[in-house]
Order: sequence, then C-alpha cells, then structure tokens
Amino acid sequence: VPNDTYDGDRDEASALEIKGNKFFNIQTGKSVTIRGIAYYSRPNAGELDKNNVDFFTNEHHSIWKRDIEHFVKLNINAVRLYAVDPFKNHDAFMNALKRIGIYAIIGLAANCEDCAITKDSPPLCYPPALKRRGQLIINAFSKYENVLGFSAGNEVGLSSAAYGGTLSNAPCQKKFIHDMRAYIGSCVAGNRMRSIPVGLAVADEDRRVNLKYYNCDTSGGSDEFEHAEWYGQNSYLHCDGSAASWDDAIGIKNIQKD
Repeated sequence: VPNDTYDGDRDEASALEIKGNKFFNIQTGKSVTIRGIAYYSRPNAGELDKNNVDFFTNEHHSIWKRDIEHFVKLNINAVRLYAVDPFKNHDAFMNALKRIGIYAIIGLAANCEDCAITKDSPPLCYPPALKRRGQLIINAFSKYENVLGFSAGNEVGLSSAAYGGTLSNAPCQKKFIHDMRAYIGSCVAGNRMRSIPVGLAVADEDRRVNLKYYNCDTSGGSDEFEHAEWYGQNSYLHCDGSAASWDDAIGIKNIQKD
C-alpha cells in the first residue's frame, strides 16, 4: 500500500460528530467548518472515460495521488466521492486523505442498474438490491475515521416536473435514508462501528419544501431514523458564469441570504 506524503502542515482528519447543526471533532471538541469539492477523476478520453469506475482504489493510485497534491493547494478539508465499489481496497486513498486533514462523503448510490433510487413511482423507485449495496458500502468505509458521512442520493426531490411529470420518487429516497440510518444504528448498538451521519444532496429547486420534507418527522418521535442527518444542495440556481469579481457574485450572496 503506498504511503504518500504531501507538503503542508495540516492536522490529521480524526472522527467527527454532529451536534445541533455543526460538525465537531470528537477528540478535541472543536467545531469543524466543511470546505470541499465534489471529486470524480474520470478522464475526458480513453478506456476510463465512463461512469461507475471506482477511481479511489489502490489500482488507480497514480490518478488520485496527482489530484491530492492539488487538494492541499486548494486548502479544502472534504471531498465527495462517487461510484465506490465496496469489494475493492480503499486503504491507501483514505489514509492519504486522512494524513492531510481531508474528510470524505461516500456516495451510496451510483449510475448503474439497481444502484440508486429510480424515476419510477413509489414503491418501485426503491430497488431491493440498493439496500444491500448501501449496507456493503457502509461496512467497507465505516472503519475510516475520516468518513464525514454517507450520501444516500443525488437530486431526488419533491418536484414532479424534474422527473418528466411523473409522481415524485422522494418517498423512496427518504425510505432509503431511513434504512441506512437504521442499519448504522444497529451496528452502533452492537459496538461494531461508530455513528456516521446519512444525508443526501438535492437539486437547486423548491429549496424550503425539500428541506422541510427531508427533515420532517411523521412518526411523532417514535422513529429516530426517519429524517436526513445532513442536507446538501447542488447550488446552481443563481450561477453566473460571467462573474469575474466578488461584486459580481450575486449567486453566492443569494445563497447566503437564503
């Protein structure tokens, strides 16, 4: 397993926990502000120019080693990962991230058959195989202290227009979040893993409605696993590619205001 070193004086990424609406370092008790990027190192050409390649394995060390050096220069402390294969070894990549203080959000879904919530109407939008896939990924990555959380899905919201006019598949997404949280909860109760939060990323539309939906508890407090523990937003509603200065960056200001 490669033991890479990188320039820069950075603390290792030790385990975090959520208290209120912030992440805290379990060892130091200090709050941690997350600044990161979405990371999927698919090339623009060649045999690896395709979806569902796990680029975070020892096999692809030459690719991610090059990119990690840029992570240090960007001064980020988190990356969001896609298309991981629970049957492959990720020790070198995850340990390299940890040594330079970078956490990882691990995607439980992928762009393959039965690997994500589908566009079908509930309950068909939740493939039975997806539950097992999520559990396998959680088992594979829960050992790493620098796993920030698990992402149960991407851009599955309540807006039917976003799915060609079909009935919203958000109930399936919420059920998947519940199942993954319940699985982690059972493992925590059995002292088999630490508690790692499960959430999702949504499209930049119907912000307040989606936020309320994934934070909603319809059980009257009897089901602690129903809601998402963290909530991400793919913010492009106010994106302006022509912005060249902070004064032109109306989008980020509108996000901050919202």
